[in-house]
Amino acid sequence: MANADNKGCVSRVAGDLSALTAAPSPAPAASNIPPSPVPSSSVLAERKRSPTQDSQKCRPRRFLLLLCWLISIMPGMAFGVSLDILATFVGHDMQITINAGDSPFGITGTGPGLPLTGVGTGSYTFPGPSFWSNVVVSETAGNMESINLGDFDSSLPLDVSFNCTTTELEISINNGDGPFDVTGTGPGLPLLGVGTGVYTLPGPAFFSNVTVTETGGNLQSQNFGDFQCAASLSASAQCVGVNLEVTINDGDGPFDITGTGLGMPRLGVPLGTTLFAGPDLWTNVTITETDGDNQSFNTGDFSCTATGVMLEAIVRCNDLNLEVEITQGDAPFDLTGSGPGLPANGLGVGITTLPGPGVWSDLTLREVSSDYEIRQLGELGCGEPRPIPSLSFYGIFALLLLLMLAGFRVRIRR
Repeated sequence: MANADNKGCVSRVAGDLSALTAAPSPAPAASNIPPSPVPSSSVLAERKRSPTQDSQKCRPRRFLLLLCWLISIMPGMAFGVSLDILATFVGHDMQITINAGDSPFGITGTGPGLPLTGVGTGSYTFPGPSFWSNVVVSETAGNMESINLGDFDSSLPLDVSFNCTTTELEISINNGDGPFDVTGTGPGLPLLGVGTGVYTLPGPAFFSNVTVTETGGNLQSQNFGDFQCAASLSASAQCVGVNLEVTINDGDGPFDITGTGLGMPRLGVPLGTTLFAGPDLWTNVTITETDGDNQSFNTGDFSCTATGVMLEAIVRCNDLNLEVEITQGDAPFDLTGSGPGLPANGLGVGITTLPGPGVWSDLTLREVSSDYEIRQLGELGCGEPRPIPSLSFYGIFALLLLLMLAGFRVRIRR
């Protein structure tokens, strides 16, 4: 009897559950089936009694079965708190605020301060300026929601300026996400791990492929090309009478003057005019910088010949004095050098006497007009007493030895 009651309760619970889940049935259609016969009075009395008694017996069992059904479907139901996030910038910092969700949370991605795990609700600040990519906030409990916030960029714009002079290259890093690397070729490069500020590279020089790169933030890089921080070579050459004058006005000295002809080559000369005495033919006259960007300039060929009378002169000693005899040339003349009576300017053709005694060196005779010829007369000493040579220890020893030998020989002869 008990088994029959349980079966009846189970069928009633199943009916209840099907009523909860089933769609309402449509109204029955009209039919030609004849109505059932009316039951007898005894049967009606039994039916009126049974539902009340059955419901009282089955009520506890029906409740337990419904409770079991609810427990069986709970794993598939979500009861977590929705994830609520706000991401903003505070200055150049990124701030993520977790307002609600199933804690603890994890914040992942790439950038300063990431990843951050095991945190609760609240605001979290990540220092900038910088660039954060693929930022994701995830629940590690509840219904395990996650939200991808994407990328955040609070990087500073890279701002660099240059000042190139004839003696140096000045680099000003005004803004950006440092530290910075300055690379390229040239004196003082590379500069690695520097901050904002002004950096001076020594010149004169040629700097190529100069590049400034951020090592923080969004890693911007900018190539600024080449810089010629050197003076431009400016030079000329011309015949002045029979002489060649090479004038260097600007450039990165010292300079080398090369070519063929009298006085060539002349190395390591400064800015200014360099004179080559003629007459002569100078070919392939070239001026080259030995510093900076090593520019070179070929001035060509020059034939500097006399148009007047050729300059001729001789020097000699007359007793204690020096005589300079100018036999021909285009007067007036200047005589320069070192020694008594020098310089002597405005000389004419004939003999000029410089009183001695003395030593005259670097004697140079030049015309001051016409062809501007030059003659190098050399060095001469007139009336200078010769110093007595000093004897060394070995000289004295040798002299004594000779005297002893001479005395020994005299004794033998006796």
